[in-house]
Amino acid sequence: MKSNKIILSVCFSALIAAGFTSCDKKTEPVLTVTTPSYPRSLISANGKVYVSLFDGHVAQLDTTSLSVEKTVAVGSNPEGIAFANNKIYVANSGGLSTINDSTISVIDPVTFKEIKRIKVVIDPVVLKADAYGDLYLISMGNYSTIPYTLQRIEAATTEKVSVIQGLKPYNMTLNGDNVYLYSYDYDANYNVVNKSYSIYDVKSQKVTNSNFIASSAVAKTPYSIDVNPATKDIYIGETDFLNNGKMYCFGQDGILKFSFDAGLNPTRTIFTNSNKGLFVLNQGKYKGNNAGLNYYDLTASTNYNDYFTTKNNRGLGDTGQDAIRYGSKLYIAVYNSSLIEVINASTGVSIKTIPMVTITTK
Repeated sequence: MKSNKIILSVCFSALIAAGFTSCDKKTEPVLTVTTPSYPRSLISANGKVYVSLFDGHVAQLDTTSLSVEKTVAVGSNPEGIAFANNKIYVANSGGLSTINDSTISVIDPVTFKEIKRIKVVIDPVVLKADAYGDLYLISMGNYSTIPYTLQRIEAATTEKVSVIQGLKPYNMTLNGDNVYLYSYDYDANYNVVNKSYSIYDVKSQKVTNSNFIASSAVAKTPYSIDVNPATKDIYIGETDFLNNGKMYCFGQDGILKFSFDAGLNPTRTIFTNSNKGLFVLNQGKYKGNNAGLNYYDLTASTNYNDYFTTKNNRGLGDTGQDAIRYGSKLYIAVYNSSLIEVINASTGVSIKTIPMVTITTK
């Protein structure tokens, strides 16, 4: 049965609570502490939604009750998450650790236990699965001797990890047999230079186009990349990290079709089931409590800013991190508010706000 929800993740707005369990004269009081778990990335599979949590866990959401069913501990500061070979894979970045992590956790979705870890290049972040069971991974490196690195993990067979030479992407998306990537450099004054947009074919394992969009086509810093699964158009969000950004739509020929204004740091584009419209998740400023959602009507070529606020008479939260559509619902991960916002993809109205917290006893 299809779902009618959209799931969003929001990071730091979760409540922190503490209390004592009941005890008798012979029992020491037990302190129960509830802390934010900070959702980062979302994936749907087998009727469930899975969320990587920056506190070192992965959660399984029931898409009927819209509640957390299970959690499992993984590596430090997990980021990207993917589903392939009937397993869940999550990139452990170690982004807040003294020494960044360099592993992929592998989770059995039936037992919901971590069964192994795969060693990769340091600080793995963006993780995608192709149709053949292989994984593609961007690691951020150490910002000095180890650059951004694209890797292929033969997850369906040997789990061999290979570095794909000649590419140093900041971000990517995968559609069909094509991985769409962008990269850039900084000059001595920290201006973005040498922007490039490439296509890598997973079957031939070759770059088929190293500059399918002109370097100057996106005026500022590219911040997101997604592909419309129906039309194969490529959507790229841009930012200057200070002002509202813009979303560009390019055809498969790399020619600009149209663009429209977005919010601050447009980080994800999600397409409706009917393909009559799309949502843009605007990350906002960290600790600015200004994450937002645009809706763009593809039929009428009309852009609706502050769509979530208009529909729900409240803000989305602090730091919109990721979003996916599952059936007729949109799930939004709001990182610094530490919540998943579930909205109706047809009306934009919130169905449920799911606090993402970790409960421990002391």
